[in-house]
Amino acid sequence: GISNRSPKMVFYEMSLILRAASKDATATALRRISLGLMNQGGLLAQIENVGERELPYRMRSHTEYHTRGLYFLFYFHGPPSIVKQLNSDVLKMDGDVIRATILKQSNPYQID
Repeated sequence: GISNRSPKMVFYEMSLILRAASKDATATALRRISLGLMNQGGLLAQIENVGERELPYRMRSHTEYHTRGLYFLFYFHGPPSIVKQLNSDVLKMDGDVIRATILKQSNPYQID
């Protein structure tokens, strides 16, 4: 029969490098990525701003080369299918994203 149970939620950490941009452009990009995450069934727990840094090597993204980037950590819960959906539908299509890595976490971040 058909089950009403939702898929098991998994806790993830996503490290994200955005192109160095103005505060307004960065806020818009973070909002867009957060909405994309939530549209794929994710529950955002926290975004941590790690700061602007020189990239370890020149990175190519969307036909541009970058030497500096804005580093962020996203902590979120989501169904196992979210990783593939985020990578293909949200992150790869976003011109502000230089690199994104999503890792499954064993200790969930506690939402107060």
